[in-house]
Amino acid sequence: MKRFFVVVAIVFGLALTSMSGHLLAKGRSGHKAGHKSGHHKGHKSGAKKHKKTPKGKAKKAKSKKIKTKAKSKKVKAKVKTKKTKAKVKTKKTKAKVKKIKTKAKVKKIKTKAKVKKIKTKAKVKVKTKVKTKVKIKHKTKHKVKTGGSDGGSDGGSDGGSDGGSDGGSDGGFDGEVDGGSDSGFDGAVDGFEGGEGETSEVLVAEPLFQTERYLRVHNDTARLVKVYVQYRTQVSPGEWTWLPSTSRSADEVMAFDIAPGQVVDLKDGDGRVSASRARIWAESKDRTWSSFKDKDLWLVPEVDTDGKHRYEAPEMETFTFRLPD
Repeated sequence: MKRFFVVVAIVFGLALTSMSGHLLAKGRSGHKAGHKSGHHKGHKSGAKKHKKTPKGKAKKAKSKKIKTKAKSKKVKAKVKTKKTKAKVKTKKTKAKVKKIKTKAKVKKIKTKAKVKKIKTKAKVKVKTKVKTKVKIKHKTKHKVKTGGSDGGSDGGSDGGSDGGSDGGSDGGFDGEVDGGSDSGFDGAVDGFEGGEGETSEVLVAEPLFQTERYLRVHNDTARLVKVYVQYRTQVSPGEWTWLPSTSRSADEVMAFDIAPGQVVDLKDGDGRVSASRARIWAESKDRTWSSFKDKDLWLVPEVDTDGKHRYEAPEMETFTFRLPD
């Protein structure tokens, strides 16, 4: 019996020891896991705390501010570039518009001059036709018999003018007018016999006057010469203006290079320069002609009884400005 209890006690003690060892091992394992988990959580928490520190936030904010400034600077530079480009474009557009307007104005003036020329030619043509007509009025009521006598009339006139002046100490110039006019008509009226009161009437055209002359330059020197010109012309009936600029500034002139011995009919665009008077001067490498730089040269020096500068001619004549050697 005692042995039985002794055996039971031993078995119970072994079981108790085994159970105690198992519980101890499990407790250790749980401690390790808890320690590891706690350590990891603590590490994470620390990392999060580290990120959220004021120092880290300041750095991040500073970096963000620098980037924002750089971006803003870039945008401003881009806007400035665009504005500059727009400004340049606007200036170019304005200059282009101004140029177009100037061309349109010049074209208008030339068109008016062209129309005036056409009208003048038409007028001359009509008056020439009138000259060749003879109108006969019969006031008698009885029949008129034509006789063997012939009557004739001839009329004609020749017009021409020569003008010239010599400059002072700078060499001066010689001026001359080229051209002339023949006017008149030839007609014949047969004589007649009859009663009293027979009359005949001849229509004679009124003389045609010109107020401008074309301008021609003759370089009678052995030098290459640059000629500068401003001229006063009629753009419409009763309206006169100076070209190329109404300001008559010495900086705004027409310039022509004329070779030695060359004769040039001056042109403004497609048409010849025609004027009542002009300012004209010339320069070469070693000489100047400036007699009419600051005073007017009359291309139409003729003056009628009313004090008007004009001359009788069916068409516009030419004035030659000669540069002597």
